[in-house]
Amino acid sequence: MVRGLSAEAMLEAMLEALADRAFWPAATGYISIACWIVVFSPQLWENYKRKSGEGLSIPFLIIWLSGDIFNLVGVVLQDLLFTMLFLAIYYTFADVGLLFQVLYYRRYGVDADYDPIPPDEDDHHPKATTSLLADASSVHPSDTSQPSTSSKKPPTLERPVKTARSAAVYGAYVLAIIITALILLYGFVNILKGDTQPPQPASVLASSHELKLVPQVAGYLSAACYLGSRVPQIYKNWHEKSTEGLSFAMFGFSVLGNVTYCLSIFLDSMEPSYILMNLPWIAGSGGTLVFDFIASMR
Repeated sequence: MVRGLSAEAMLEAMLEALADRAFWPAATGYISIACWIVVFSPQLWENYKRKSGEGLSIPFLIIWLSGDIFNLVGVVLQDLLFTMLFLAIYYTFADVGLLFQVLYYRRYGVDADYDPIPPDEDDHHPKATTSLLADASSVHPSDTSQPSTSSKKPPTLERPVKTARSAAVYGAYVLAIIITALILLYGFVNILKGDTQPPQPASVLASSHELKLVPQVAGYLSAACYLGSRVPQIYKNWHEKSTEGLSFAMFGFSVLGNVTYCLSIFLDSMEPSYILMNLPWIAGSGGTLVFDFIASMR
């Protein structure tokens, strides 16, 4: 009997949470966080395993990092959603990590005990772990270079190393998915047990939607950096008539991350003043989504 009441109470709590207007922006925000962790994690791990960051452009990363910093400043000063703040912090740390990897590996090169993996026919196609940030040279760099001495090794020596490396990369990918699942679970539990804030007077809501000059400027600068960083990739794809190196799994997570990011804003409030306050971040995320679709087209 107690178990029945407990299950009934749990179901009632879940239904109340689903009916609560505050549930949906929080839920979509946590989904967006999960998607972006899946997008960035394979690139960080792949750079570490390859001991190389040649597939990433330093100017591109600097532009992205500038956008991250402006984004973080704007979100903090404008006092936006918690999930937007979490993502702004994560973006900044992830891009700092990518930039550090690129600079470090270009300065110190490949470790002496690192055995590069000779590409085969399967390596000419993007895998589920290929990042959106990687270009064609990072997928099969041998196309533009001479065969290395390691390619002369017997196949029996190459295959175990390749298998071990593939297992490690996919292991990191699975770990990223597990982490995102834990984040979603944490967010869902917090939403269920969190107390709903009482309705606020219109005057308080109006003041909370007040536009502030510095964070708005920072937000628009962030959007400009994010959108501007896509232009070279679009031109490259158009010039080469190719989207080789693009992982459509990562592309899907990127699309879902941007869509849920925008939804978390719209579901929180559709008040014109609130939309106007969040417009730089909507433009940065939604505009990036449009540019990514253009970049993925042949």
